[in-house]
Amino acid sequence: MLRVQRQIVRRVGLRAFSDKWAERETAYEKSYVNQQDAKALRHLLAKMKADADVSALDKLQATAAMHIGRILGHPVSASTLKKLLEWKYGSL
Repeated sequence: MLRVQRQIVRRVGLRAFSDKWAERETAYEKSYVNQQDAKALRHLLAKMKADADVSALDKLQATAAMHIGRILGHPVSASTLKKLLEWKYGSL
């Protein structure tokens, strides 16, 4: 009788201990996956911001070219337009 009780206590104790390890391992896995997801999202956000900056610069240059054409009153060559935009916005 005593031997049976010891085995039951031992099995219950081992099961309880292994459950804690399994929970801990699952928590570490979830933490790792969340960190990797956050890293990927930060990378994607930086990429999207860079794309938005480029498209905003292109739009700004297009409107500036249109305004330069209006101000001068005649068509401007591409090289002159490029030089004017570089002068206004810095090197392109």
